[in-house]
Amino acid sequence: MEREVPMACIKSAAVRQLLVFPLFLLLFAAYAHAQPQGEPEESGNEAPETIVVTASRIPIASDQAGASFTVLDEDYLDRRQALTVEELLRGTPGVAVSRSGVLGSFSQVRMRGAEANHTLVLLDGIEIADPALGGELDFSHFLAANLRRIEIVRGPLSALWGSDAVAGAINLISAPENFGRSLTTSAEAGQFNTRRGALSGSAGGDGWGVGFSLDHLSSDGQNISRSGDEDDGYRNNTGHVVARFDPSGQISLRLIARRSQSESQFDATSFLTGIPADSDSSTRRIHSVVGLQGLATTSGGRWTHRASLTHTGSENRNFASGSETGETSGDKLNLSYQSTFLFPRFARSDGDGGVSPSITIGLGHEREDYLQRAPASFFGDPNRDLSTQSTDALAEFRLNARGDWAAAAALRYDRNSDYDDAVSWRVSALKHLGLGTALHAAYGIGVKNPTFIERFGYFSNFIGNPDLIPESSRGWELGVRYGSMAGTLTGSITWFNERLEDEINGFVFDPASGGFTAGNRPGTSRRRGLELQGQASLLPQLTLSGAYTWLRSREPAPGDTMVQELRRPRHSGSLNAHYEITDPAIGINLHLAYTGEQPDIFYPPWPNPSRRVSLDSFLLASLTATWQATSRVRWHIRAENLGDSRFEEVYGFRGPGRSIHLGVQFSFFEEADRK
Repeated sequence: MEREVPMACIKSAAVRQLLVFPLFLLLFAAYAHAQPQGEPEESGNEAPETIVVTASRIPIASDQAGASFTVLDEDYLDRRQALTVEELLRGTPGVAVSRSGVLGSFSQVRMRGAEANHTLVLLDGIEIADPALGGELDFSHFLAANLRRIEIVRGPLSALWGSDAVAGAINLISAPENFGRSLTTSAEAGQFNTRRGALSGSAGGDGWGVGFSLDHLSSDGQNISRSGDEDDGYRNNTGHVVARFDPSGQISLRLIARRSQSESQFDATSFLTGIPADSDSSTRRIHSVVGLQGLATTSGGRWTHRASLTHTGSENRNFASGSETGETSGDKLNLSYQSTFLFPRFARSDGDGGVSPSITIGLGHEREDYLQRAPASFFGDPNRDLSTQSTDALAEFRLNARGDWAAAAALRYDRNSDYDDAVSWRVSALKHLGLGTALHAAYGIGVKNPTFIERFGYFSNFIGNPDLIPESSRGWELGVRYGSMAGTLTGSITWFNERLEDEINGFVFDPASGGFTAGNRPGTSRRRGLELQGQASLLPQLTLSGAYTWLRSREPAPGDTMVQELRRPRHSGSLNAHYEITDPAIGINLHLAYTGEQPDIFYPPWPNPSRRVSLDSFLLASLTATWQATSRVRWHIRAENLGDSRFEEVYGFRGPGRSIHLGVQFSFFEEADRK
């Protein structure tokens, strides 16, 4: 029987037009506004250079990056006032978010149709994926407060960053460029007894700087299940510290530490219906990251050395009716070193400009430990104490003819304790065509090792498979990028095509046990698509930005057929409008995020077989207004899911309804950075 579509959910065709057509219109309108006939731009109006730190092993200017990327800067993060990082990623090009319910529920982020653990997630360059959660990060627990920017680089990046970067990388950057004197406190309250409080500060001087933040978020929540009236609450406490010490002009040390404790209530799946029903279930998590990084510069700045020692740890404990039902914990220790040499510029034969080569060589060693505890049952003994180790060596060679072209090639070798050794490589290039336009292309291959859970996991009716082999991926992209000299208009369009072999399927029925296990899928999964993004400043007070993704992600199915992969919408996108009023100092931000229809899977009670289902498309609107009342006090009001859309991103798990929140921020120093 056909499901009834809620009136608040907008159907695919209409919303695609709503997102795509205005995106093209704002690009053309801004182009006409920014490029008057016969009047070249003055050099003094050039936009400031954007540095990207994730598209290469070294920081590079954005006009040298041969990869497709998106940067969410500090102004954008401040305008959104989002609670968690997942809200900021929703609607960005190539990215799909799947949250299993309301605030604090398990959230996955997929890039270009790949699995969630195919995207590397970094915090200031430190890997932060949970080793006890399938090698991915649950984005619902990463609070967005005090982030400075977010870099999203798409495409196969294994040659640069290792096994986890098969589909791309997300770098969450918190460290400020300068540590000024600041002390800021903020508070927010909203519907469903949602409360947020924060305290942050920084101090610095010649050669040193330190900053900290303490954040609390709690909510009585909303009901995840379709029936019943039990709300599922959430709480999160996070502490974050970053420090820098420069003993000399050639040496710099940086310390980064973050720890979060959270508890999420959820509704367990009913054995009678196969979908969530009200229950007294919860998960408690501890996630910690510590990193020490050092940078030394020699040879007049041409030769740099970077070394880092990082640790990521996690502990996840599940409870039902007040009793603990299981625990997983993991630790990842990483030691790395890289050396970069910038060769002198080679002049061209005509004496104009030249080519700047650089080479980076890196070595790394990583150890992962995994612990699992739960009562033994009919399915077996789930208790495990395991570890793996890997050693890697990489090289990246770059050529840059500034203002003309850039090219890069990277090669990586991984030696693994539990799998075959692997080789990954990547090439990319960018060519400037004039008038602010550039053509970029990239091709790469990589591998993704099975996770502990896929090999040895044990959850109710799932048993891991220790005989899994790594997945292998190859992909390419071709795109055009535009940026006006004054920075009033930027945009890009990218076509990508990727293939994945030996894909790990975590829902393989095991007749011997009557449960499920993981297995390498025969055949090739194919993913291709189109990504659009643009931003325009049509007026001094008005900024518009938008993104759209068309994705065709298919996997082999019985009978030599191909089916759309689960939880990958064919169409997705966003529009964002921000308007500034000078007197009084008021900012208004409207954000629309569209997720198209997508397939999911439903497991009805035994003995009925599983079947594919369809999740309806939906549009989420959020509105934020800020008022700078004085130099030290700022108020904001935020409305989420303004249209009160009823939607599900995972079958049977209801998303949150409309909510309104009011907040205030107070800065103790006039020169404090109030962002």
